[in-house]
Amino acid sequence: MKPLISIIIPACNEEKYLIATIASIREQSFRSYEIIVVSDASLDGTDHIARRLANHFVRLQQRSGPAAAKNAGVQLAKGNIFVFLDADTLLTSGVLARIATVTCDNMVGTCLIRPSNSALQHRFLMALKNYFVCPFGVSNG
Repeated sequence: MKPLISIIIPACNEEKYLIATIASIREQSFRSYEIIVVSDASLDGTDHIARRLANHFVRLQQRSGPAAAKNAGVQLAKGNIFVFLDADTLLTSGVLARIATVTCDNMVGTCLIRPSNSALQHRFLMALKNYFVCPFGVSNG
């Protein structure tokens, strides 16, 4: 039986990015997933986009931070694998299928990231995360 992946996206004023993030999920070959967007009291069009494109949507009435938003998403999740995405994250092709092959219980992981533009500052920060922070089993986000 295929696992169900619950993709939980905390979002606060992310209307500029959320459509592309959800599109990158919908383009995956692996289809056994649900998308849960939790608006952390967004003031822009985030809620409208999430209601239209996500499988589940919840709005926090007061700004509570990403941890509270993630926890609210987990409360709705039906999957046996949780993937937490920032609202401006674009998934690479095949990543959900690779995640679905993990058979360990209680596993936590992170991934390498590519900067969204070629600015030196972004490339430097992503290199720090990819090669100096992640190899030690910790990650931001």
